[in-house]
Amino acid sequence: MSMVDSAQSEQLWGQVCTAFIRILERDSNCAAARSGLGLGLLALGDVKEACAQLQSATRLEPTPDHVCNLALGLMHTGREVEADLLFSGVLDTVPQHQAARTALAWLREKRQAVSFAASQRG
Repeated sequence: MSMVDSAQSEQLWGQVCTAFIRILERDSNCAAARSGLGLGLLALGDVKEACAQLQSATRLEPTPDHVCNLALGLMHTGREVEADLLFSGVLDTVPQHQAARTALAWLREKRQAVSFAASQRG
């Protein structure tokens, strides 16, 4: 991605976050807006605040999508075991949840690759 594309992407995510903040100013209990804000903040690199918003959304409405979004946030903080458990829980509830299935497969492949690399060094 070029610097121009990166700047445009950051600007767009900033606009997305601003829109969700406006919604939350009117309804602070809107779980969908909190989840959307969390994903936007994640895209902008504000992982700590993103996870706080994603956790809040999940507390308000523990839907499979909100739980999956929270798990994505946890992955960015290195809390991969917790993310794995959340993705697995989503799939127990909604076996066809594609985002959870894809993210869980990626997470497990990553862990296997890291484990393999470590075994080759030792």
